Formats: sequence, structure tokens, C-alpha cells
Amino acid sequence: MSIQAQRYAANGTPLGGEFQVNTYTTSFQAVPAVGVDGQGNFVVAWTSNGGSGTDTNTASIQARRYDGAGTALGGQFQVNSLTTNTQAEPSVAVAPQGVFVVSFRSAVSSGSDTAFASVQARRYAPNGVALTQDFQINSYTSGNQLGPVIAADGQGNFVVAWMSEGSSGTDTSDWSVQAQRYSVFVFNDGFETRNTLAWTSETPALPTPDAYRWSDIDLRDPHVFANLPIFGCSDVTDNTPLGPEQSVNGQIQQSISTDGDAEGGLDLSILHAFRPFDALAVAGRLDVGEGDCPAPNPPASCDWRMPPVPQTVDYDGLAAGTCLEPLANTTGGYSPAIVSATAPCYVSEAFDTTVLLLGANVPLRAARTAAQLGAGVPPSSLSPGLWMGFLRESDADATFVNALSLGTVTLSSLLPGGTGNCAAQNDLDLGPQGESGWWIYFNFVAGPVNFVGR
Repeated sequence: MSIQAQRYAANGTPLGGEFQVNTYTTSFQAVPAVGVDGQGNFVVAWTSNGGSGTDTNTASIQARRYDGAGTALGGQFQVNSLTTNTQAEPSVAVAPQGVFVVSFRSAVSSGSDTAFASVQARRYAPNGVALTQDFQINSYTSGNQLGPVIAADGQGNFVVAWMSEGSSGTDTSDWSVQAQRYSVFVFNDGFETRNTLAWTSETPALPTPDAYRWSDIDLRDPHVFANLPIFGCSDVTDNTPLGPEQSVNGQIQQSISTDGDAEGGLDLSILHAFRPFDALAVAGRLDVGEGDCPAPNPPASCDWRMPPVPQTVDYDGLAAGTCLEPLANTTGGYSPAIVSATAPCYVSEAFDTTVLLLGANVPLRAARTAAQLGAGVPPSSLSPGLWMGFLRESDADATFVNALSLGTVTLSSLLPGGTGNCAAQNDLDLGPQGESGWWIYFNFVAGPVNFVGR
């Protein structure tokens, strides 16, 4: 089977003849979907048994772009970034300006859905450059999620609907129809995250935040072990045989303090924006995300770097006691030890996020951030800070890093207890749902920054 197409004028008259869309011709190509922008340019997506990209594991999602005259804008390309098992049932929405989103059913997930089938999507610029990796649409994760369809409006906001085995609502009788709206920033528009940064200009003005940039971040537990040429198995967390600047924490600090890619901004800036800061807050608002902070270090100002839109979480302030400390039996006894966040301090609720580690975006579950408060109102510093979250072993197995002159290796091969790791000890823990993995702990220091964004 192949993918064929035929263009038509507005009155139904054929424009030219039928033409073949797929350039990969091995095995079957099926279930096509089409989206058209305001100029008549269009995108065709389909399910392919095999494909033109890296996905050789059963079915993948392929797509191809065309201009308004029906001329192909390049060859076909693979949509799905997750390549395990089957991806199928694509749907395409194209905004008038050409930005497009492809949704599809996947047997694996970039998010929390570990049931058989989830709904995933990926967003693209008009020129076909991917703006995101796969991201999970459904938040209800029991049973299968099938048959997604997607539509976009004139501003690029979009909605996905699908068939769900079960429901997050009142329909508990067999299958239901679920939907999720998204803003132009490709992020849930507030129904689940409460993040009004993703809303339109009609949103009431947000209060000016008390913003802080992390100026120092150190991985404290577990440590990273690598089997280095000549030197053998080495703890490369804080030092290496080639010097501390080559260590994991040395590389993190270099990203915080330099513009290594010469794009004008510091390579890594993590921002906390309290709206506003309240040392005795109960369910106060905290926006957490990556910042766009111009070099040199320290930056004169910072804005959000979007997409993705920062995450909005609740935080509490404590005048006495401990805000956040390591969980029992989840640490490896490394030095320096993890420093807890004690009062006066703040602590966030748990949320799922990603952390940039060894050049890869690493998913952390049930993450929390907390810090002791410096003097003043708002506080002059957040230090010491503690950031923790759970890395599932399956996620570490699927995350590839290229660091320490080792070539491309899995993240799990660098963590004690992971497949192929050289360390004598085993640091594997149990996660919030009893899954195998590692509780990851960072200590950080943050200082106020001139915030110029929303």
C-alpha cells in the first residue's frame, strides 16, 4: 500500500493528477491525514511500517510538506521521536501561518502514561523544523487512548480529541470521548497546570514576580561513574583525571556561567518567579522554567525562554522546621553530603519536570524545590537550595548522552546500579509508584535577577 493524493479547486475541479506522497516504499503505508494552512500549503502524515528515519521498530509516523501548487517541500520525514513499539493513527492541524501539529497514538509515552496506548503530539515550524519532542496529551492514564483528531484556530491554538478507555469525568461506562485544549506555546492552557503564562493577551495582568536565577547547581546524589580509557572506573561527579572542569558538576557550572554556543545568552539559566514571594505563603504561586539571560555572567536581566512555557506550582513558606530533606534510604553516602532546606524556607508541591544533565533533557517525576531564605523581604538569596526528583530506570535506559569522551551512551550506564555501570555499589531506589530508578538530588544557590518578562 502507498499514500496517494489529489488536489482540488474550491469548486471541486481536480488540479492536476493523482500523485504518490511516500518516498519510502518498503512494506505498507496507511491511514493518511492532511492539514492545510492559509496559503494552501499542506502537510500529509501517515502510518508507515518502517520509515525514512530512526524508527525501525514496527510502525512509525511519517509526514511530507507541500506548497500550494502541490510541489513537495523536501522528502518525507519521521514525526515520532519515541521509537519503541508502534506509533499510528496520525492527525494533522495547520495554523494559517504554517505552524503545524501532528497528533498520534503511541504504544510508549514521553509522559506518565505507562498503559498500552497514549496520545502523543509534536509541533513544527512552517519550514518543517521540529519545535518540540513528542509530548503526552492525555492526563487520564488508565486504559487505552485511541484515535486522536486535532484542529487549530487562526492563532495556532489547538485542541485534541480522542477515544478513551475510561474517563477523567463522569463517564465510567466503557469508552468515553476526551479532549484537551492547548495554547500557541504548546502547553496545557491552565486546566491542569494553572499556568496563565500560556493564555492569550486577554489574561488579566500578572503581578510582577520576585525572580531568582540559580547561580550554582551541584549534583549530590547519586554520583556519576564512568569507565574512562586508561583510568578505568572513575567517579566523575566533582572531579576527573583530566581536571574538575571536565566533571559533571564542572560542566553544569560552565553552562551556568558561559555562552558556549555563542548565541548571546548564558547556556543554562533556571528561574524561579514567585508571584509574589511570601515567607509564610500557603499555596502561593511559583513559576519554574528555563530563562533567557544574556551573557556575561551575572546577567543584567532575564526573561523566560519559550517554548516550553514555565510550569506553575504551589509553594508554602515555613518559619520553623525543615522544608525538604532526602528521603530515607535513598542516598549513597557521598561527600559532600546533601544539604537540606531548613527554616526560614519555602518548598514547592511535587511536579513532573525535566533537568538538563550531560546535554540531555532528563525526565524527573515527583520533583520538588526548596531553599533556605536569605535576609530581607523579598529574600536576598535562596541558599542552600535542594532540588530532588525521581528518575525511572526505564527513562534512564532510553536517554542517551554524549559526554566525558565516551561517545554516545545511555544515562543508566553512568549511574550506580544501572545496566553497564562500572561502580561497585548499587544506588537504585524505588519511586513513588514502586518503580525502579534513582532519587536525584541537587543542591543549588539562587540570587535575585532583574526580570523583564511576564
